Amino acid sequence: MNSLFNFYDENEIVFVEETIGLINQLRKNFYEVWNKHSAAKMMENARGTEAWIGAIQTLIDAYNAIVDKEIPQLEIALKKDFQNRYKILQS
Repeated sequence: MNSLFNFYDENEIVFVEETIGLINQLRKNFYEVWNKHSAAKMMENARGTEAWIGAIQTLIDAYNAIVDKEIPQLEIALKKDFQNRYKILQS
């Protein structure tokens, strides 16, 4: 993901608005889950407490909603956008 985001940051000017929106949403979702993961990792020393359980549950919920559902949908939309816009893999 970081490679995609780095490429995008260096080349954003060449993308159309729809593609920019898809990449920005993908980045937002990725970092949202990453931040929840980091918060849960910081709570490791409080394992077994209500705060730790809450952090883990928040991470699980974010994973289920974002990683399992939203990110794959955005990846498909981005792939289709590139294929249509740049005539990739079309016969």
